Amino acid sequence: LETRGHCDRPVPLRRPSMEGLGAHRFWGASPALDLLAQLDAASPAAPEADDREINLLLVDPGDIRHVVKTLAGLRREGRPRRKVKIHLFDNTLECHARHLLLLAVLTDWSVPIHRRANTFLEIFGNTQVQEKTEAYIAELGSALVRFVCDEKGSLRRLVDLSQLKHRDVDGIEKILKSWQTSVPFEMGELRDRRLRALYGQRYDGRAGLADWDYQDCVKKSASVVHARQYRHWRETGIAFEFGDQTYPLPNRSMASYAQGKENGRSRIRRGFWGDVVMSPYFALGVDCEQPNRFARELFQVLNKGTATEQHRHTAVHVAVYNIVAWLHEIETGRPYRMKREHDVYSGLDQRTSEQVNAGPAAQEKGATDHHAFAMECANSILELKDLATVVLLSGDTFESAILAKPRFHNKFDLVWLSNHQAHHLKEPALAKLLCDGDAVVPRPLVLAEAARNLVPLKPEQREQFAERLPELAATTGLQRLAEPAPAVGSPNFLSFTAKKI
Repeated sequence: LETRGHCDRPVPLRRPSMEGLGAHRFWGASPALDLLAQLDAASPAAPEADDREINLLLVDPGDIRHVVKTLAGLRREGRPRRKVKIHLFDNTLECHARHLLLLAVLTDWSVPIHRRANTFLEIFGNTQVQEKTEAYIAELGSALVRFVCDEKGSLRRLVDLSQLKHRDVDGIEKILKSWQTSVPFEMGELRDRRLRALYGQRYDGRAGLADWDYQDCVKKSASVVHARQYRHWRETGIAFEFGDQTYPLPNRSMASYAQGKENGRSRIRRGFWGDVVMSPYFALGVDCEQPNRFARELFQVLNKGTATEQHRHTAVHVAVYNIVAWLHEIETGRPYRMKREHDVYSGLDQRTSEQVNAGPAAQEKGATDHHAFAMECANSILELKDLATVVLLSGDTFESAILAKPRFHNKFDLVWLSNHQAHHLKEPALAKLLCDGDAVVPRPLVLAEAARNLVPLKPEQREQFAERLPELAATTGLQRLAEPAPAVGSPNFLSFTAKKI
């Protein structure tokens, strides 16, 4: 069986033990990285400010987590001011359409940060959404059609589509139009079919299988993911819930096409072909920066060492904190700091708060403060667009679209490979993608995502995966760099360089 994207491009389905991860991955399997910080940490000397643009390549990341975290830290105090171009390669056009949608949500500056963060997570990780979110996806889909066709909208100057073929642009346009609420899509039924096909005769015992996966992998890797939340997501596909909201309508951004054989004939079907076993928590909800004790307390464990040990917060709180922190830093240029314990929104600027009960003088001062804050955010956003560009790349395979093209040789300062593309470490052409080190980036890097959070694998297989990557890299002259060792289990990623250490 193989699957195809909207433009009839083949995408191989994973082997049977990995089928639960899906043919199309809509989220990654490891926490977000600030890619410029990774380059700085690997450099033997402090990088210098220069007009040279830094080029980063992400291969099948599944989402935009690395992009957003890198953009958030781009203007951080103490770092040299540098221009960066982030190239996103995905061979599935549905993923590119999702990248555009999630970037459009984050750059909808008319929506307050806390609401934007909640909406982002709802679209990012829930197969079913609220009625207002369904309408919002359709609205953004129409706006993105104008961007794709006429380069109009909030993503102008931030996203570059010039490297896509015309057929790919047309394919993305069709996908965006399919998000209208008038287009039928029975997400609940389609996801249940996936579960029945995956579990087979064990379907009625799926709750026990989910609990086994939680104890065997999820809890060991990231105990902040609560067992009840994980089991609920496995059963319903809903990962992020806020308040007493209900989520009855389909998230059409997770629809995609698959090709397989039925009664001996090749058929293409629209359905849900995403992850049903790993969860979106690993991408955004298991790690965050911890600038003060309030952030560190997001991982506080109550009754530690007893039979009733549990986390005070959950992966949902951590995910919300991450999105709020990144948006705050993008809009203000300042790192985000919580001001009260257990309140992930407490670090947001209060100059925009309503002054309904204040007197005329206070209201006038509040309006002045609001205008000043809005202008500060607008200037920060314009500066970001001057410094950063996200380039979408597509093709049948990574080999044919990138590795085999001489124009990409000696181009990238950093290449990030997802765990299902990590086997390319053995390709001599991979090292050719890296540029020579200079004063701006003294040591170019290759980062390979490990299998730490791949639920279908056994613990020993995850360890073997991490052990195998340096062996593959050594065959092409890449040398491993030391990265912080995890407290438990294998690392989330491994770092390599082509320069002599």
